[in-house]
Amino acid sequence: MRPALLLALTLLAANSMAQPAAEAPVTVDYIHPEKFRDARLDSSGYNRGADAYVMKQLAAELQKLGGRYLNGSARPSKVDTGRPRRRPAC
Repeated sequence: MRPALLLALTLLAANSMAQPAAEAPVTVDYIHPEKFRDARLDSSGYNRGADAYVMKQLAAELQKLGGRYLNGSARPSKVDTGRPRRRPAC
């Protein structure tokens, strides 16, 4: 029993080392981040553009979610959230 287990573990280890390194499933590129008015840690600087820290954290979150939910077949090249719509006054 032990030789079979040892052989199985050896083959499993050899197979995992032979696999090529996977590239990141999601890349995040920002176009004109200086125009992002809501990607700031404080609310007073709407005209200053985005914080680098916020943009980095947002990219990390998108990469994590992409690795979890995308299987490599989806390739969105542009995601535009647009402007928020205003609700009609009641």
